[in-house]
Amino acid sequence: LVVSCIYWKERGDYFITSVDCIQLIEGLIGVEFTVEEKNRIRRNLEALKPLTAAKSKAESSSFFKLIMGFPAPKPRNIEKDVKVFLWSTLGPALKKIVGKY
Repeated sequence: LVVSCIYWKERGDYFITSVDCIQLIEGLIGVEFTVEEKNRIRRNLEALKPLTAAKSKAESSSFFKLIMGFPAPKPRNIEKDVKVFLWSTLGPALKKIVGKY
């Protein structure tokens, strides 16, 4: 199982994408979530205050391009705005979600 730990130079910190976070949870508990479950997980993770890396935002466009440029396994599904979480919030995110399953 491979997930992203991507350094955002302008912010001086490491991040994981929401896509990788959900894939990590699926891998840890051995379940493939439905679209509805993934959406519910994303809503629950909003409490961790993710940032959005967007092509159209000057403050995040270079980070967005970095994420889009990664080869397989890709830390995103399609080329659109990406929610990212501070790497330091990964532990609390896993506890929050895995505790529900």
